[in-house]
Amino acid sequence: WTESEALGQSGEIIFTPEDREAGAPEQEIETAFINGRAPDERFHLRRDGSRFYVSGVMTLLKDTGGNVRGFAKIARDMTERIEAEKALRGKEMLQRIVGAQEDERKRIARNLHDELGQQLTALRLRLESIRKTCEDTELCGKIDETQMIAKSIDNGVDFLAWELRPAALDDLGLFAALDKYVKEWSHHSGVTAELLASKLKRIRFAPEVETNLYRITQEALNNAHKHASARRAEVMLEKRGEQIVLIIEDDGKGFDVKKKTNRSKGIGLIGMQERATLIGGTVEIESAAGRGTTIFVRVPAAPTKRRRSNEK
Repeated sequence: WTESEALGQSGEIIFTPEDREAGAPEQEIETAFINGRAPDERFHLRRDGSRFYVSGVMTLLKDTGGNVRGFAKIARDMTERIEAEKALRGKEMLQRIVGAQEDERKRIARNLHDELGQQLTALRLRLESIRKTCEDTELCGKIDETQMIAKSIDNGVDFLAWELRPAALDDLGLFAALDKYVKEWSHHSGVTAELLASKLKRIRFAPEVETNLYRITQEALNNAHKHASARRAEVMLEKRGEQIVLIIEDDGKGFDVKKKTNRSKGIGLIGMQERATLIGGTVEIESAAGRGTTIFVRVPAAPTKRRRSNEK
């Protein structure tokens, strides 16, 4: 409201319809009259009808003779603070969800490796023992086929457990985990892929940074294979000043970044942005039809440490 628009009007104009109906303006005046002041926090209305949250105090005004002259209200717009608190709560909730997901991934991966993996190993050893004593040609052929199936299942379980939570990420760090992932992913997908990050071989970042950058890379490469039909992909990881920069590039069919339909088709772009936000970073996507896709992830470089020189 401008001064000329507000002069002469009732103070009720800044109250929301529901507050006016509930008698909030009158209650505030009554409290100020009795107590001398009436602190309050609530939504008020702007001239255009939009709402904003305020923290204010209505004060009783008296002249030198003690006669009531009116009331004055001073209010501070708290919208930014409320939005910031809401965003913080959302981030904390997302951190808890992502943390729970990682813990569950780790648990499932461990169970797959320790229980199902051991059973499959025992099965393969038993089949190998039976094969050595087999004398019937037809039966031996069937055992050979069964051995191949068991080996394929065993390899599949290992790959699944590794995808869920690679031990290298916890034990050796981001570079080692990415190096193995890019090679294994390339082997399973048939897409030529390379990791360029030799200067970071011995550097460890904060666990949450390593985990989220690893997951972003995982999602980006899977998108390149499943959605972009890429033939080649490249992953670059480097430290530039106070930032860690992760770049994932592919030569796939690309897409129109500006189209919301592309950004919400469940291809993981939102998930990447959420993970980057969790560690104080940003995601930038460059793509166009027929020109491939490049994803830039920039995050603050948390305190790092180098491995001792005697570690391989």
